[in-house]
This record gives sequence, C-alpha cells and structure tokens, in this order.
Amino acid sequence: MSPSEADQRIIQSRHILGKYMQMTEAGEAPGPETLPIINDEIDILERMAGLHPSKASKLESLRARWNGLRMMIRGAMH
Repeated sequence: MSPSEADQRIIQSRHILGKYMQMTEAGEAPGPETLPIINDEIDILERMAGLHPSKASKLESLRARWNGLRMMIRGAMH
C-alpha cells in the first residue's frame, strides 16, 4: 500500500467512523453485528501503522476512536 493509498484509506475510515458516531448521537447506536467490522477496521489500522511509521500517530488516534465505539457497543450488550 502506497502512502497515497494509506491516506485514502485513513480518510475512508474516518468517514465510516463518523457515520457510526452520527448514528450513536441520534440514538441509533450500531448493534453487536457491527463488532466484526470494527475489529477488522482496527486490525487494518494497526497493520497500516506498521507499514507507514510516519502515519503511526494519526492511525493510533483513529484506532483509539474505533476502540471507543467498540467498547460502547460491548457495554450496551451487558
């Protein structure tokens, strides 16, 4: 994955996360069926950080936001 492709993937990830957050704010939080998608996204971001160390800090911040969404969904399940 080229640096340019990584940047595009980061933008896409932020956009998707933003949509999930909008749903949450509207009282329509994503359900447990989204957990595999979130897990996959976190894995992708972690691999990208290894491939593009110069982007590691922004990827870590994005990964943390995805993890927060995951924790919120898991919390709602209990």
